[in-house]
Amino acid sequence: MMFSDAGQCGGAQLIARLAQDEEQAEALAALEAIKWAKASVVDKLHLRKEGHIVLPEKHMKG
Repeated sequence: MMFSDAGQCGGAQLIARLAQDEEQAEALAALEAIKWAKASVVDKLHLRKEGHIVLPEKHMKG
């Protein structure tokens, strides 16, 4: 799910992939989130897992 800094939902996305384990599934989800953020022209990105920040704010560049 994508949220603005104000907490407003910007969308949700579901991907269907096959992973060998939980760690690989999480890595694939993170990769897809980064691709989605770039395609959506997101300036700043925080990746979260179960409410915890996994990747601190990064400024997205081309």
